[in-house]
Amino acid sequence: MFCECYLRKGLVYLPGLAKATAGFYIGIDPVLIVPIADTDAVLKAMHEIWISGNPIVPTPPPDEPAVLLKYVNAKTWGAFARDALLWTMDEDNGVCKIVGYRKVRHGGYVPDPEQTITLPAGAGFDEMAKRLVEIMQAAAEFKPEQR
Repeated sequence: MFCECYLRKGLVYLPGLAKATAGFYIGIDPVLIVPIADTDAVLKAMHEIWISGNPIVPTPPPDEPAVLLKYVNAKTWGAFARDALLWTMDEDNGVCKIVGYRKVRHGGYVPDPEQTITLPAGAGFDEMAKRLVEIMQAAAEFKPEQR
């Protein structure tokens, strides 16, 4: 299972994710949006997205807009990504991992090895989600526009 968590202007955006037949993940409905300050609501939304799984869907055309754009006050992906942070949660063969991403030119993200956390054996979704909420809340507290 794999999911994305975006933090932008005090809100957490959690898109459903499907795996395209071409092998990459794409955002799908539902997209859940909750304030980062409401720990319980964020954990509940993460759980809801997590249990929805990653269905397999046909590969969309390259010009199809990102599903998140329907839910944010931004007209382009670049406008959204400019002030959004990204983390992913991944569970593969019982290994849970949180990956933080850094921004690259043109509104993209790449995994940041310095922000990658592999949880101890036996850790599950609940522990991973709680840890990620702590990380996101810490990041929200130190955003320059909130000082």
